[in-house]
Amino acid sequence: MATMMPRIIPDDAPNSERLVFQLLREDSVTDGWIVIHKIRPRQRPGRRPREIDFLVLIPNVALLCIEVKGGGFVIESGSWYRPGPPRESIEPPVDQAETAMFLMRNELVSQFRGQWDDGELPIGCVVVFTDTNWPEGIREPGRPVVGLPDLQQQGARTLAQRLAEIAQTIRGEIAPLRRLSFDLPTAQSIAEYLLPTSIVLVPVPRPIPYRNAERLLISLTEEQYQAFAAVDENNRVLFHGAAGTGKTMLASELAKGRAAAGDQVALVCYNRILGDWLVNESMEHFALGDVTGSFWHHFAYTIIGRDQSLWQQFSTAMHNAADNNERYEEICPAYARDSLLQSGPMFDYLIVDELQDMCQDPYLEVMDLALRGGLQGGRWAMFADFNQQLMNWGRNPDSNIANLNQYLGNGQYAERTLVVNCRNTLPIITDAGNISGIDLPEIYQNTVNGPLPSYEFWRNDTDLRIQIDRTVRGLINNGEQISNIFVLGTSALEQSGLDLLNHAYAGYELFDCPGIYWPPRRECDQSPCCQISLDNDTYLKFREVRRFKGMESRGVILIVDRMNLPDDRAALYVGMTRARINLIVLAHESARDNLIRLVDRSI
Repeated sequence: MATMMPRIIPDDAPNSERLVFQLLREDSVTDGWIVIHKIRPRQRPGRRPREIDFLVLIPNVALLCIEVKGGGFVIESGSWYRPGPPRESIEPPVDQAETAMFLMRNELVSQFRGQWDDGELPIGCVVVFTDTNWPEGIREPGRPVVGLPDLQQQGARTLAQRLAEIAQTIRGEIAPLRRLSFDLPTAQSIAEYLLPTSIVLVPVPRPIPYRNAERLLISLTEEQYQAFAAVDENNRVLFHGAAGTGKTMLASELAKGRAAAGDQVALVCYNRILGDWLVNESMEHFALGDVTGSFWHHFAYTIIGRDQSLWQQFSTAMHNAADNNERYEEICPAYARDSLLQSGPMFDYLIVDELQDMCQDPYLEVMDLALRGGLQGGRWAMFADFNQQLMNWGRNPDSNIANLNQYLGNGQYAERTLVVNCRNTLPIITDAGNISGIDLPEIYQNTVNGPLPSYEFWRNDTDLRIQIDRTVRGLINNGEQISNIFVLGTSALEQSGLDLLNHAYAGYELFDCPGIYWPPRRECDQSPCCQISLDNDTYLKFREVRRFKGMESRGVILIVDRMNLPDDRAALYVGMTRARINLIVLAHESARDNLIRLVDRSI
């Protein structure tokens, strides 16, 4: 995808330009391009100002000045009009594009004459009609014209592909000995000159195409296996790592390894969806039940279920509970504690993912009783991202490392910090760091580039539904599978008031499965089940960000309904870092100023 300047198209931009902006930003053909929206060439005082809708710099090929026209036209006797009423006379679009191109060429040649010698700059102009094609019966213009409806009918080329062809033609029309070497440094110099205060330079060497980024991210996970040496050398290890550093992967792999060695393993986390995924992932390899996961659903139920009499009492209490808070925060831990006090510990090895969500009683107390040797003398590995606590967004605000240390007494444990991001591309973690205030690029050793996150804004439910539909279609048209796309919300649907579930997007129904709570059952009674749907290609899936912690997806559409509470930035940090490659943020208009300020902090 291209480097877009500005990163976010202005709100007052016409729909025709917004469409072209999106098409150029999301097409993999534009990898390495620099696209500048709205630039005004220098010209003599007193002349009518000229404006280039998009200046497209394609390193090693050419520079294109694009004039975008939306809506219909009327042409009479060679004159162009906007249909009325009232009918408005306009300059022919090709003439507009050509005049602006000559002005830009003259300005650049004058500015860089000393550096370019006598080389001829490969520059051309293009007119893009977003709602119509070149009028029939009108003589073909002397400059390239692209009609998006025409391209869509052909179905063989995208706008970016057509522009790439035009740029190659422009380059080929200049004799090699006369042609300026329009390499990447030259393109960067032009971009820096035109936008000296806001340009984000395309990295050198050329950014890794996003289609290869995921393969390179996966290869980085090999470095994470060095953490197993720490586990082998120490009975107790606490791993610190920000989002994307492979904590969940390590927890899952460690559970499999300990179970294969004959240990009874407890694989624990607070998040039910993550816990269900962890235990299903482990059970896929170990069907004997050596691994128990997900704190209240599998962990507490398994502990209590050892005693049928106690289980019956527990079931009655759960059935009579006033609400879920009483069920899971009071009844579950109380009965798990009673069971462990009566029967003793049942696990040889404890693995805790997302420790920051439950580093307090009653969670620590139950884990202490369940582990042979307890937290002080037993064997365990825990994974935490206390950055979320620093941002006041942890699931339990009183959860902190001091609570764990109280249980350990004089017990020793090793600490390791994970610094290699093996989930997100560099643009994603850079924006997540800017928004959260955490200096993620400083601690992340990640060189995998990819597409820039995109940001769009909506005003009401109807506007948001249109944007989701358009975004999903764009991802699918670029080859993404629906199973690789998740819609995440910084608020739950029922809390945000957004009515999104009763609609189809790009032909796919959106759903949010509440999953299994009580009574416990092996299969979810929702259709489709949330676990089955994780890799399902029939539905588009929604999750609240809090419920998706520890999980990830190749493509994420993140809905942001506000940015006025202390923990909103933390919700964005977690939501954004769920995306591996493609991240599209759809934010409410009220969040525009804050979001732009935070995203552009380092620009």
